[in-house]
Amino acid sequence: MLIAYDDAGREGWVEMARWWEYCPWEDFLKGRVARLLPGLKKERYSLRAGPSETSSQTSPLSGVEELRLIAVRDDWVLVITDSGQQGWFSWRDGDGRFQISVGEKINPQKH
Repeated sequence: MLIAYDDAGREGWVEMARWWEYCPWEDFLKGRVARLLPGLKKERYSLRAGPSETSSQTSPLSGVEELRLIAVRDDWVLVITDSGQQGWFSWRDGDGRFQISVGEKINPQKH
């Protein structure tokens, strides 16, 4: 890894041991619970019929219910809400900012 180590812009290479394992977003998100982040634009609090901004809005979401993340397609997740509604939701915006707070994996015996 190349780092800048002082204010003069001097750089150097540092070898780092890889102590972590890469996990694609699809694998990380699928099977977890999440909540919407507060302060999103009003139109973001809706489920959609498909994984696209042009898909019709199907159900409004409250900021307090848990979302079970069932499937991931690019920036979209298929969710089931606490109330049993199902639809697609954009988990990150076009700039890569998260729109959800991700929690633990779902216990398959509970659902």
